[in-house]
Amino acid sequence: MTLGELIKKRRRELRMSQATLADLAGVTRAAIGQWEAGITAPSRRHMPAVIDALGLEPATVAGLPPVGLRDLDSQLAARSIPLMGMDDYDGGHSGAGMPRISIAGDVPPDAIAVVVSDKSMQPEIDSGDVIVVSRAVIPVAGDHVVARVDSGSVVREYRPRGVDSKGEPVFDLVSLSADYPTITCNSVNGYKVLGTVVAYWRMRRRPQA
Repeated sequence: MTLGELIKKRRRELRMSQATLADLAGVTRAAIGQWEAGITAPSRRHMPAVIDALGLEPATVAGLPPVGLRDLDSQLAARSIPLMGMDDYDGGHSGAGMPRISIAGDVPPDAIAVVVSDKSMQPEIDSGDVIVVSRAVIPVAGDHVVARVDSGSVVREYRPRGVDSKGEPVFDLVSLSADYPTITCNSVNGYKVLGTVVAYWRMRRRPQA
């Protein structure tokens, strides 16, 4: 059994959601999914919180082989990802030729940093903030996503509504600001999710004079 398999097995035994474990470990829900899938492994900084949350024995965990990035402590310190604007992000862009930004955190290998250009998710995310988006992370209800609609790329909360008569997914894109209407996506309008937000940073701003 690998470390990721043990984490998944124990979390399910405790009937604990990935989101709850993420809160207890101080990481994102996406990070838990990556650990359990064997794509990445917890860093030494996060491991004590994982052990405590799951009631595991440190000696047992120490004997298990991690899969994927085996030492995130050193991997993440020098990692950088592409940085682009909302209009440049299309979900499949490799980021080649784009400026890059240094990160420290457990994010998927395909992560791209995107500068937000509207205020639809205030007060949580504001225009000018930087979000980290992954196409590999499948959104669930309540996740923030970047989606393509007629007006361009937008950041919204994802709320699934089932499927339409063609069997295609139907979902709402909901803003946190009353100034922005809810957008319903279906097979008719062709709106689609480009990626799931796995992290974000509030940019420091000087107070207005």
